[in-house]
Amino acid sequence: MDFVEAAGRVLRSPAFKFLLILLLIIVLIVPLFFVYGLIRERESRAQGVRREVGQLWGPQQQILGPFLVVPFTVRIETVQGDKRVEQIQERRAVFTPAALEVMGRADAKTLHRSIFEVPVYAARLKLSGRFGILRIADVAPEVVAVRWRDAAFVLGLSGVSGLKKTTALNITGATEIAFAPSIGFPSTHLSGIHAKLAVGGSAPPADADQPPQPFAFTVDLAFNGSVSLTIAPVARETHVSLSSDWPHPSFSGAFLPDDRRVTAAGFTAIWKIPHLARSVPDAWNLTDAGLERLQPFAFGVVMIDPVDFYSLVNRAAKYGIMFAALAFMAVFCLELISGRQVHPVQYLFTGISLVFLRAAPVASRALGLHASLPCSFDRHRGDARRVCRRGDDQRGHGAGDVGGLCHDLCHPLSDPSARGLRAARGRDPRVLCAHHCHVRDVAGQLEWRLGAAGAALRPSF
Repeated sequence: MDFVEAAGRVLRSPAFKFLLILLLIIVLIVPLFFVYGLIRERESRAQGVRREVGQLWGPQQQILGPFLVVPFTVRIETVQGDKRVEQIQERRAVFTPAALEVMGRADAKTLHRSIFEVPVYAARLKLSGRFGILRIADVAPEVVAVRWRDAAFVLGLSGVSGLKKTTALNITGATEIAFAPSIGFPSTHLSGIHAKLAVGGSAPPADADQPPQPFAFTVDLAFNGSVSLTIAPVARETHVSLSSDWPHPSFSGAFLPDDRRVTAAGFTAIWKIPHLARSVPDAWNLTDAGLERLQPFAFGVVMIDPVDFYSLVNRAAKYGIMFAALAFMAVFCLELISGRQVHPVQYLFTGISLVFLRAAPVASRALGLHASLPCSFDRHRGDARRVCRRGDDQRGHGAGDVGGLCHDLCHPLSDPSARGLRAARGRDPRVLCAHHCHVRDVAGQLEWRLGAAGAALRPSF
C-alpha cells in the first residue's frame, strides 16, 4: 500500500506532469519531422516542374551584351633551353557599346502541371545603342595584326531555345545583317547569337584593314521565358525600361530600378546604370576574362507569387512545436491554478489531438490535396455567395463549369433544395458541409476547400 500511495503521489506531482509534458512534446516532434521531409520532397518536385516547363516554354532568361568581338594576333616569346622561340598566337578583343537602351514588355501568364504553377512570359524587346571608336591599344599594346573584317556582333542569351522568330542586326546606313546561331567563338558556359559585320556589305568597316567607324544599331528580340528576366549593364550608359502585366514583381540583381510603378494591372520599371557602377573596363582581352564577367552585375525582375503555397506550409510546420508547447503548458497551468487533478491520459489525448489538428492538415496541404476557391459572404442578405476566382472560362473535367462543381460538392447555402446543412437567413453562416467542403468565416470571408476533386480544376498546358 505504501508503494501504491507513493506512486500515486509521484504521478500527481507537478514535477512528474512537467516531465510528461516534455516527453510528449518530444514525441510530437517526430511526426513534424516527417512533415518537414514531405514538404522538402514537394518543394523539390515543384522546382523540377519549373525546370521542365523552362525546357518546353523557355528558361529564366538573361541578356548579356551586345559586344563587338574582334580577333587579333600577338607575338609571344618563349625560351626553350638556350633558344628563344617566337610564336604567333590568336586572341580576341572585346568592346562594349558606348550607349545601350533596352525597351520592352513581357506578357505574363501561369502554366499548370498537375498541382504546380509556373509563371511564364512572352517578351518583346528592342535593343538600340551605338559603338564608339574602337582602339585595339586599349586591349593589347603590342599587336601583330587585327582582323577587323572578322569582327562579330555578339549577343548573349541564356536560353536561345526560347527565341520565337528570326532576328537581324540593323545598322544605320548599312544593309540588314541576319544573326547566326552561337556566339561565334568557342565558349563552354555562354549561349547566344552573333552577326558578322562584314556580311552587311556597306556596313562598317568599309576598309577591312581599318577599325569600323562609330555606328548605331537596333535589334528586335522576341522570346519566351519563365520566372525571371535579367539584363547585364554592358554599356557606358545603360538605360532599361521594362513593363509587364504581372502584378507581383520582385526586383532583384545588382541594381534596383530608379523609377517603378506597380499596380494590380502590372508594373513598369526604369533602370539607369553608368559604367562606373560595374567595375568592368570598356575593352579587354577575352583570354584574360570572358563575357561572363558582367553577369554578377545583372539586374531585372522575378515574377513571384506573394503568397507562396510552400512558404505557408513550411511556416505552419515550423510553428508546430510552439503550438504543442503552448497547449500543454496551458493545461498544466490550469491544473496548478484550479487545484483539480488532470490525469496523465488526458495529457496524452491532448497530444493526440494536436497531432490531428496540426500535423495532418499541414501534411495534406503539402501533398496538394486542397485547392482554394475564395468566396464572399453578404452580411446584409444573410446568405453565402461564392465568387469563384477561376471564372466561367475554365471548365472542370466532365463536371460542367467551376461554379457547377462548387454547387455539386459544397451544397450552396442559398439554395433551399441543398442536401447539406443550411444557415437560416440572418443567422451565423458557419457551417460544416459534410464529406466534401470546409467552410470558414474569417472577417466575413468564406473559404471553400475542395478535396480530391480540386485537382480537376487545374488545367494542364
